[in-house]
Amino acid sequence: MKLQDKQIRMIVTAVAIIVIFIVLQLEVRSEREWMCAECGASRLQSRWFNLLDKDFRYRNSPLERWLLDHRLKHDHDWKLIIQSRKNILSKTLSSGYGDPPSIYLLRTDLMEDYLKTLTTGQIMDFYQRIRNSSPQERFDLFENALHSVLTEQ
Repeated sequence: MKLQDKQIRMIVTAVAIIVIFIVLQLEVRSEREWMCAECGASRLQSRWFNLLDKDFRYRNSPLERWLLDHRLKHDHDWKLIIQSRKNILSKTLSSGYGDPPSIYLLRTDLMEDYLKTLTTGQIMDFYQRIRNSSPQERFDLFENALHSVLTEQ
């Protein structure tokens, strides 16, 4: 084999490695998840190639279901809680986390357990207090609800 052929192979191999490295650093898919600060519903969105929104998933919460069952109007207050960028192999290139809303303390099962302990009037009062409170008051409200559920179990 000639020296020139070996050099060409080495150059082709080096270029291939560089191309593979670059391709593996490209974002193919990004994912974002939001949570409603007032009812605890969540939504997840996948975006492919920064162009196509796919795989939109929505998960309502026990409080939102209760509001819908009682035909009460609710406007979501979406807060971004997590986002990530993935390459062609679905390896995470980067991720970021936002501060989850305080309702995150009462994830689905805990919220459901808490609502079961309340009357219709108490649930209405609970929801109105969520909507009309400051962030610290809201945190205290959910922390007390969480404590109530955990001491019941």
